[in-house]
Amino acid sequence: VCSVDPFCCDVAWDGICVSEAIALCDFPAPKNDDCINRIPISEVCEMPFSTIGATTDGPPHDGCLDGFTDPQVNQDIWFNYTASCDGDVLISLCGSGYDTKLAVYDGCTCDVSDANLLACDDDTCGLQSEVTFIATAGNCYKVRVGGFGTAAGSGTMTINNSGVPCGGDCPSDLNNDGVTNVLDLLDLIEAWGVCP
Repeated sequence: VCSVDPFCCDVAWDGICVSEAIALCDFPAPKNDDCINRIPISEVCEMPFSTIGATTDGPPHDGCLDGFTDPQVNQDIWFNYTASCDGDVLISLCGSGYDTKLAVYDGCTCDVSDANLLACDDDTCGLQSEVTFIATAGNCYKVRVGGFGTAAGSGTMTINNSGVPCGGDCPSDLNNDGVTNVLDLLDLIEAWGVCP
């Protein structure tokens, strides 16, 4: 990419550079590229993901129309989110490195009809997506992460459930700094052992 488009390496790596990389390089598809290969998840804080190499296998929805009349969630990857408690669920891709789109469906089968679409978003936080929906404890929801137009790239996903008794937005954030990372793992290891 750098030899074809020096801007990408000398100035900034942007969505055009990602598109060039996808066109020029042989990227394997993510393992959750197709709906039938969804990855199970629960509440998460800044979980990394990538749509580079993904194809589009979900349908377009009028509920996903944006100001540019693109009803499709392109280059999509899939997750099954099971709610740990009743409450409002916020799924955010804010801060991701490309122009994202996000859709959520009721149920954990690959029935991705308009009837099962709960929420869809394109640009709530800049060019990134964020949705809120009401969840029921133990119910499964399909999360579809993709991009606008030809946009693909890497980012982070956060899923917060406001319900009780979840014990906070991110139970894996042991040191309560708002991020789940190696510092939380070190706190866990330090506390490992026999309780007094």
